[in-house]
Amino acid sequence: FEISAVGEAGPPGLIEVLVETPSSDSQTTEVGTPVAVPPAVVVRDSNEFIAPNVEVTFTVGASSGTIKATAGGSAVTTAAIMTDANGVARLHSWTLGNRGANTLEAHVTSDPSLTLTMNATGIAGPPANIAVFTEVPTSDNQTTVANTPVPVAPAVLVTDASELAVEAGDEI
Repeated sequence: FEISAVGEAGPPGLIEVLVETPSSDSQTTEVGTPVAVPPAVVVRDSNEFIAPNVEVTFTVGASSGTIKATAGGSAVTTAAIMTDANGVARLHSWTLGNRGANTLEAHVTSDPSLTLTMNATGIAGPPANIAVFTEVPTSDNQTTVANTPVPVAPAVLVTDASELAVEAGDEI
């Protein structure tokens, strides 16, 4: 005589960033471009067994860009993804929206108390434009006697293709 049993995961009890190298959390990339590793989470039950076929909702924070659920999908700020057989829900991409801190929240759709926030840092791209820095008084079109300084030190503003200022210390 033979006894067999099949176990199934219980209801979701935990959501966490998928452990992988490099991590899909705490990435840095240029504003307006996707992070290198698409965000991914793993859902487990209260006994820490993987939980397949669980819907996870990803929501982009204020001014933190857009996400795509699939390769051909539209850029949106909220998307729902089902976990796979390994309990993993992964977006196709996250394109950052602002310089500095960007956030992406993921929560189990059926239990919003199971939530986490992923972070990324947006940086300016390579220099693409240079212009006279506009100030009052202006540093442009000054005259002075030879070998004496102009009244206002000359200044320029260097920006990337998205018109984000390239800061001192950024590679130029």
